[in-house]
Amino acid sequence: MSDSSVAALLTPRKGFGDKSESVESLEALQSGELTPDWLEANYPTRNLQTVVDTVFARLDGRSGTVGFHLQQSMGGGKTHTLLCLGLLGREPRLLKKYFPEVKTADENPVRIVCIDGRANHQNGIWGTVAEQLGKTSALGHLYSPLAAPDPADWRKLLEGERVLILLDELPFYLDKATAVSIGNSNLCKVTATALATLMVACSGGPETKRTALVMADLNAEAYPDGSQTIQQITTQVLATLGGEAERILEDLQPIELETNDLYKIL
Repeated sequence: MSDSSVAALLTPRKGFGDKSESVESLEALQSGELTPDWLEANYPTRNLQTVVDTVFARLDGRSGTVGFHLQQSMGGGKTHTLLCLGLLGREPRLLKKYFPEVKTADENPVRIVCIDGRANHQNGIWGTVAEQLGKTSALGHLYSPLAAPDPADWRKLLEGERVLILLDELPFYLDKATAVSIGNSNLCKVTATALATLMVACSGGPETKRTALVMADLNAEAYPDGSQTIQQITTQVLATLGGEAERILEDLQPIELETNDLYKIL
């Protein structure tokens, strides 16, 4: 094979790498730094299409699956998936251009809630959810001292909303939260309870039928204690809901390493 042929094979596709890596965060989505043209460099893997299709079916009230638990190592497309969903949720009309096979009955903007585990959540992640929905006082009784919402609290907060909750960097947050004491417990345990009750609240009832939840994890690599806590939360919720468990969060890897996904992305 000639040198020119090798160079051609190693040349990234047009548009790849044009965007600064600094925008690969939920903060960029919240601030508006991340704009829809970012989707031009996106490659729709099979699993990404599955996520988009299922999430919008949920936002339309057509799916019993609440959302996804994204599991992959660093650089595996988890945050990328969250950002893609956030942009599409803000402007569902973009589905026709980038995911034409995905249909939605409602092209109005979705309420997007971004929970970044590397950010400061003074009133817990539940306080941040309430704040981003413009309902800070709705959970005010749980801020001082910090206490986890129960399913009824979550349902009241989310009732009537078409909302997509994106959670990133949770293992980092949960690891750090173990050092924050709350009475005889700590912030990690209280947060774990809050996440469990959120999943339970979203698993049934008309109040949350158009609430979708997508959570990123790290496969227990960089923050093993935090990742283990997430697994424990999922196990706890599955035990609580029994036969309805499969309708909560589906485990999924954004990039299927045994396929040609990586090469097509590059």
